[in-house]
Amino acid sequence: MIPPNSNDILYIETKSKDCKITKKDYSQLSGYMDSTITEWGIITNWNHYIF
Repeated sequence: MIPPNSNDILYIETKSKDCKITKKDYSQLSGYMDSTITEWGIITNWNHYIF
């Protein structure tokens, strides 16, 4: 979790380069965001980024 310059929170979920991002990974990030009322999240395997 990286707090930007405002009161917003950004979650970043990182996976290894050879890992394919799945619905389970996306759900995990969504769960983190929902539990903290976070509006911004990124999931990446360093080849693909989903905001």
